[in-house]
Amino acid sequence: MKIATTQIKEDWHDRRLWIDPPRGWRGRTARWLLGCLESRIAAWSIHGDRPVYDRETFDWIDAAEARWEWVREEVSVVLENRESVPRFQDVFAGFVGIQNDDDWRTHFLIAMGRAVEPNAGRCPETMRLIHEIPGVRNAFFSILAPHKHIPPHRGPYNGLLRFHLALVVPEPRERCRIRIANEVHSWTEGDALVFDDTFRHAVWNDTDGIRVVLFIDFERPLRAPYHWLNARILDVISRAPPLTRARRRLERRERCHAQGGSPVVRSERGVQR
Repeated sequence: MKIATTQIKEDWHDRRLWIDPPRGWRGRTARWLLGCLESRIAAWSIHGDRPVYDRETFDWIDAAEARWEWVREEVSVVLENRESVPRFQDVFAGFVGIQNDDDWRTHFLIAMGRAVEPNAGRCPETMRLIHEIPGVRNAFFSILAPHKHIPPHRGPYNGLLRFHLALVVPEPRERCRIRIANEVHSWTEGDALVFDDTFRHAVWNDTDGIRVVLFIDFERPLRAPYHWLNARILDVISRAPPLTRARRRLERRERCHAQGGSPVVRSERGVQR
């Protein structure tokens, strides 16, 4: 595997680290039911239940890696106006527990299964790559500023897996890294990384340069007929009010930016900032 891997001792091999504790008996019941569902998703997984997957597991990765320079050409245009790219919390306002500064920016191409215009139209090669990956739900350029750290957290649901294609990796490369469960990986430009983000993970860019990856969430391959059930669950999740608001906020912002305006960003409480 091209991405350097280091095994470490402190145990992060769990899915227990939520950024928000459940509220009341309904929240605790929902969290318990989610845990039961995730245990079945893990059991139904075609490729097993592990934090990080070998690149050979997915037959589309070779084609994705072969196009990485075309994708980097498109993201280089985005980076020319990096300060206009939304911060992660501008899109997902409820995630301030892991991100509350200006140092993680996200240029969305697909959000909750729908193309984000005009961004998608401006990145045709990237969109061609994305459309060859089965079951894509989210796709964006993830841009980390120098010396940015994203603290330990877990993703919301293990019915998705995460794909990174490294586009810009500053030196020294080993200081730009992600820890997933009990492994630490550094990115290499042009190389892919696939992992389950419901395992505890954290990110560091301890360099003086920016780090950019193409960040994609795709449906976890499951045995039939559970792949159908998982797709329906993801459809329901994508229509949840917080995600619907996030998608509308993102689409409104991108339309305003395309027209040369200055978008007003609102939090979940409706406060302008």
